[in-house]
Amino acid sequence: MLLSHYITTLSPALALEDSDFPAIFYFGDSNSDTGGMAAAIYRPPPPFGKTHFHTPAGRFSDGTGS
Repeated sequence: MLLSHYITTLSPALALEDSDFPAIFYFGDSNSDTGGMAAAIYRPPPPFGKTHFHTPAGRFSDGTGS
């Protein structure tokens, strides 16, 4: 059991190499925006979009994606 724990937690961390990426561009889909996860899992706690749309929008943010 201890060996299994070592293999799954410590070994991958030791195998990582340093990488030098100047930027990461993510071209997501509708499930990766601010509202997709909330729609898929559950209704998030307030403000859930109320400040931007004046009604609950089911999003994690208030709609100002900045």
